Amino acid sequence: MFTERSGLLDDGRPMRGYGVAVTPGRDGPLVFVAGYGEPNRLYARKDGRYVDTACGIVADGTRHGMGVCAADLDADGCEEVYVHNCARGVDGGDPDLL
Repeated sequence: MFTERSGLLDDGRPMRGYGVAVTPGRDGPLVFVAGYGEPNRLYARKDGRYVDTACGIVADGTRHGMGVCAADLDADGCEEVYVHNCARGVDGGDPDLL
């Protein structure tokens, strides 16, 4: 069963997203949403709401994210996020992000 929780988001912007990864984060849960042709979003909890904190290359709206996963690859206690981007047209593809 799902419960409607969109009221917890800082903004109500719709988006096309093809993957979600949730990590414990250092200061609370982080929710990464892979955007397809629009910026990825990285939501962090602040004052009881989730605020988009993505910046830099993570927030680049020209990429086409098709999947995302998170794991602590280097055993430092902090999960890394891997974003798989798909090709866009005949001019090549978007590089994946880690």
